[in-house]
Amino acid sequence: MQFNIDRNLFIEEINKANKIIDLKSQNIGYTYIKVSVEVDNIIIKSVNKNFSLKSVLKVGETLEVKSVGEFLIKGKQVIDILKKMNDNKVNIYLVEEDLLLITDEKSEFSVGTSETNIFVDKSFKQNGNHIVVKSDDLLKGIKQTIVAVNEQCTKVNLKGLNLTIDNGKFYLFATDNTRIAVREIDYIDSNLKEMSTTIPKDILSELLKVLDEKGDCKIINNENCINFIFGNVNAECGISEYKFPNLIKYTNIDYTTLLNVDHNQFTNLMWRADLTNDITKNNNVNFELSNSSIHLNSTAQNCTFKETFTGFEIEGEQYHSISFNARFMYDALKSFSVKNIQLKIKDKFSPIIVLSDEFPQLVHVVLPLIT
Repeated sequence: MQFNIDRNLFIEEINKANKIIDLKSQNIGYTYIKVSVEVDNIIIKSVNKNFSLKSVLKVGETLEVKSVGEFLIKGKQVIDILKKMNDNKVNIYLVEEDLLLITDEKSEFSVGTSETNIFVDKSFKQNGNHIVVKSDDLLKGIKQTIVAVNEQCTKVNLKGLNLTIDNGKFYLFATDNTRIAVREIDYIDSNLKEMSTTIPKDILSELLKVLDEKGDCKIINNENCINFIFGNVNAECGISEYKFPNLIKYTNIDYTTLLNVDHNQFTNLMWRADLTNDITKNNNVNFELSNSSIHLNSTAQNCTFKETFTGFEIEGEQYHSISFNARFMYDALKSFSVKNIQLKIKDKFSPIIVLSDEFPQLVHVVLPLIT
């Protein structure tokens, strides 16, 4: 087996595959990257227990295949070698079943390989029921909603991010029963009439390591997994077996007060009100609305905070007293990139809706703390 490849391109692709390698796994196949050299392309694969990655490099100016074959490598080891070399292109030879030669005009490195039968291959589906979205929209949407996913949540069906198609619209849902995040994403094409698939948070974190913000992303919904195809990559994710609730109805509750606040000012206010970095501890803030002032106070870890805030516009009822988690409100506010934020308030027993008319596709809901 022999091929010549652009050195930086090979570093990029091996590094991409190496991001999901689990060196602590007891399954030795999860610690290797598989490289399959075919007549027209090179296929690079890596897998772990619940996430698999495949990238395809086509023959062209950056790649020339001279003979076919396949081998397993340790990703970091090969990346370190390639970074030490100087030429733009490198030559890769499989000189023996367990020995790989990497050369350029001046340097020669050899590295051991392993038998390919220890590698755990996956199907990497290319076709099926799907929806196509802009990759940057998907990436941004995941980052805007993942804050509401809590692996410590006692309800197993809520420990992930849910992808839903409902009434012709595509949503990302997240909740831990104390807060909710909903993000609508415009789609380019779909042959799915309905969909509800939940990706556990740990698997979602693997996807975020490799998801490219350029171009389109084709999402293929399968019975036991979900595939994300973007650029030259096919990422296959494990999914939850539990049913996730539809959260749309919780973003459309009645309200008696609408507050319009400066995004940066109110975000910084919530940052000051959050006296602990531990979300498992008490982060309660008391929110008192009286006419043209908001009075906040919180106590945690032998610290107290008090501040009066007047930088807002108000419509409707002008008196409220509510308690909520300052960290959850701060996380919700941080997910927006806007100038102004609206808060919808009904009473001390009802959720606070956080949204912006500058970006209506995103809504957060912070549940009150009843004392």
